[in-house]
Amino acid sequence: MDVTQIITDPNLCTQVQALQGINPTQFVGLAGAPAVEQAVQYLKEQWALPTKMAPLASVGLGVLLNIGLAAYLGTSLIDGVALGAATGVAASFWYVMSK
Repeated sequence: MDVTQIITDPNLCTQVQALQGINPTQFVGLAGAPAVEQAVQYLKEQWALPTKMAPLASVGLGVLLNIGLAAYLGTSLIDGVALGAATGVAASFWYVMSK
């Protein structure tokens, strides 16, 4: 799939527009697990991410999300990494339990 197809996908554009009014602090810590889980589902469906790589992707996305939020909020990056790892593990367990 071409990157321009992904960027101009009407479903993705609608979802991004819906996120514009959201406060980013709502995704700190385990509250971001549903967003991470949905991002992994997107990677699996659109980018053919292997199922075996989903837990690793969950932890990686959780860490990236919480490091970004830690930098935005001015908190410790170490806390962001720890919270991100916990978020990713929670998201990957959520995926396993929903199967």
